[in-house]
Amino acid sequence: MIVGLSSAGSAITGLSGILRSDDPCVMITDSAGVFGNLGVGDTIQNEADCFTISVNSNAPIGNLLEFELLVNGTSDYACTLNFSIMVGDSMNLPTGPDGYGYYAYDNTDINFTQCPTFSWLEIGGVGTQLIGLGDDETRPVDLPPNFGPFRYYGVDYNQISICSNGWIAAGYTSMQSYNNESLPSIRSPEAIIAVSWDDYNPLYGGGVWYHHDVTNHCFIVEYDSVYYYGSEILWDKFQVIIYDTTIHTATGDNALLFQYQSSNNYGLNTVGIADHTRTIGLCYSFNNFYPATAAYLQSERAVCLVTDEPTAVSEYPVKPDLKVTNSELKVWVRPTVFKNRTEIIVSSLTKNTKIAIYDRTGRLINSHAQLDRSHCFLWDGTDNAGRKVKAGVYFVIVQNELGKVKTRLIRIE
Repeated sequence: MIVGLSSAGSAITGLSGILRSDDPCVMITDSAGVFGNLGVGDTIQNEADCFTISVNSNAPIGNLLEFELLVNGTSDYACTLNFSIMVGDSMNLPTGPDGYGYYAYDNTDINFTQCPTFSWLEIGGVGTQLIGLGDDETRPVDLPPNFGPFRYYGVDYNQISICSNGWIAAGYTSMQSYNNESLPSIRSPEAIIAVSWDDYNPLYGGGVWYHHDVTNHCFIVEYDSVYYYGSEILWDKFQVIIYDTTIHTATGDNALLFQYQSSNNYGLNTVGIADHTRTIGLCYSFNNFYPATAAYLQSERAVCLVTDEPTAVSEYPVKPDLKVTNSELKVWVRPTVFKNRTEIIVSSLTKNTKIAIYDRTGRLINSHAQLDRSHCFLWDGTDNAGRKVKAGVYFVIVQNELGKVKTRLIRIE
């Protein structure tokens, strides 16, 4: 394990640390680490002398593992730092919403009904090819009358513009942008749909195609093994699917699906959407930066963009109504995925039980003391100051003199 230390005050020399944990799921086999000298405003890590830990394979994904680090330096410097690490990660959550209400659900978000399935719809040789579409070129395409209007960010369109550089736009644009931006951006095309915004030259590869698939109620634009500009070896194959209005969404906007069949060079692209004002948008990735909830692009990745709020199917290994217990302390949480309120019910053989809620960084969000043996704490998603917390993963730790139990919650918008 590598730990980073930062200083906003004085420089400290000769830093070393001793790592401890009383969590039964953790075994520390090398507790000593050396950091070295820390300058003012600097950050250092124990890369040359790492801590070594192992975690029990039965540790539930999402549990919070607590650690204590005893730090010592020259001139009698000493401090104790506490931090937490989550078992697993937060990738199984949707990304968003943006200011309009769009979420991005990828095919790792298996706990939600909106989770897409990768199912490639090949249209090369079946649809219409944009013959001769060259480097940095955009062409308008009328949507078929029987497809119906394309509603995007609340605006209806009967046309899209297809650019050689891995993006389309709702409506007409003459922009040919190859220099990708983080979305939203006033420098991007209006109403952009960036499935893989990068500098491509589709004169090399299989070309760019579009097709109205009546059977599957969708309009497809496919970039068939198009090459990156200036490269003779790097190409990628991906598509954007626009579903017609028979696929219902919360706001009536058409559902979008990005699919990636290959994964050769996605490091410097942009994936995301933005509205016609270029002030509201959702960025799934930009120049290899991803939000914590987004899964990295790879072959057979699917990303669905809709305005439907997250609806939980189940939460593995945490169930919608969860009971966690040790021999003396029983805790029920219902539901574990919530928007406005969830119940934390405690039953114990003793009084004076503490309920604490932490965010993913280990910061205490809310705490509650239970005075009797049986008690129900209704958490409304606020911190100790009464402010609403953001959507995301939170951890509940219930403990008293008889023991401790842990579980996690997901708050959605």
